Amino acid sequence: MRGDWSKRYSEFHHGYVALLATIVVSLWLVQPIHAELNAGVDAYRKADYVTALQELRPVAEAGNADAQTYLGIMYRKALGVAQDYKEARKWFLKAANQGNAAAQFYLGLMYQYGQGVPQDEFFYRAARRWYREAAEQGVVSAQVNLGVLYEKGLGGQQDLQEARKWYQRAAQEGSALARFNLGLMYQKGEGVAQDYVRAYVEYELAASGGYPQAAEQRDLLAKRMTPAQLADALALVRQSKLKS
Repeated sequence: MRGDWSKRYSEFHHGYVALLATIVVSLWLVQPIHAELNAGVDAYRKADYVTALQELRPVAEAGNADAQTYLGIMYRKALGVAQDYKEARKWFLKAANQGNAAAQFYLGLMYQYGQGVPQDEFFYRAARRWYREAAEQGVVSAQVNLGVLYEKGLGGQQDLQEARKWYQRAAQEGSALARFNLGLMYQKGEGVAQDYVRAYVEYELAASGGYPQAAEQRDLLAKRMTPAQLADALALVRQSKLKS
């Protein structure tokens, strides 16, 4: 009996030692990867793309999604390398399949504009898929672009309610473009009841957020509004700005 216990203890002890050795090796491997990733990102931010590529490529090849995303951006924008959409898509896809939201957004862009993607794939449908993945993780640009695809009926059926939902989510995060698009929907009564007051408010907030076209649209709309509507709109604008 004691022999059995000693044997089990010995097996456990050797197993525990092996586990500790594995953890130590893993930590040893992770530290250089993090150092190379940080060095690559730092070089990228300094526009030293040659160094960035040297540092990021081995980390990307080791499976790091952040490094893969940076490589995808560099190939898409021709930063330190010749522009290569297929290579960019390859790296974005690797990172996107690991849940990287930025890579998912860039894949959406590439499918929307047919950059480096297979000709037999339905561009807009795939763009919707990847934009949604990124939008659900809070990427504001993906939320806006997804709204546009739903509003225009690109990649599937037109769905104005879905478009409005994504515009609203992006607007709440500060997107001036999303607010402008909401203003258009309220002004035209598309997917919502026509509401000049709400449209004016959205245009004004979009203009304040740095979208110049919104100011022009706001002023044109004001000429079609009654004095009462304009007064209501200005009151709502003041309230909205006070809350922010």
